[in-house]
Amino acid sequence: MADHPFMLGTQFHPEFLSRPTRPHPLFKAFIEAACEYAGVTVQPFEMEAI
Repeated sequence: MADHPFMLGTQFHPEFLSRPTRPHPLFKAFIEAACEYAGVTVQPFEMEAI
């Protein structure tokens, strides 16, 4: 849709494959688009090896 900054449709559950330190690419793209739309700069998250 031309007048929407981010459009998504899915019939699967990517949340089952996401982890706090390894988000599913679908969620990562959604968060990146939301931050860009809001004009927010987000620093990459790096977790130390446990």
